[in-house]
Amino acid sequence: MTGLRGEVEDFLFRDALLLDEWRLDEWLDLFTEDATYLVPPLGRPDADPATDTYLVNDDRFRLEQRVASLRKRSAHAESPRSITRRFVSNVQIVDERADALDVRANFCIFRYRHDEYTQFVGHYRLALARHDTDLRFRRRVALLDSPVLHPAGAVTILL
Repeated sequence: MTGLRGEVEDFLFRDALLLDEWRLDEWLDLFTEDATYLVPPLGRPDADPATDTYLVNDDRFRLEQRVASLRKRSAHAESPRSITRRFVSNVQIVDERADALDVRANFCIFRYRHDEYTQFVGHYRLALARHDTDLRFRRRVALLDSPVLHPAGAVTILL
């Protein structure tokens, strides 16, 4: 799995780079058409997105709308946009199937905005699929380790 793990790490590093550089259209290309992007409620990693209120519960269409909204100058939550630097580590392939990979990885995102530094720390639970020869997100779950958003504030960036 070492070669495959390297491929997964490269994919996740590219994901982080695209978000840090605000290349959101390219970032969207990393998702399958049936993808979901989820951020569960704090302290409830196994909450059910069908019945519980998530911080983010997007299918591909809603994710495209979120990106379109973030790119607008009228998006006050991210205008001016945050400066971010993302670190991804401890990448593990949990399960490997013919059509998909289940992956876990830790993240730390440093955000600078309005003369204030904040950080988001947590881990990803990912389902990756092959698209031709490349990997794509089929399911992206970002679990935050903090029991509260303060002092980090609202999650206005993509995790």
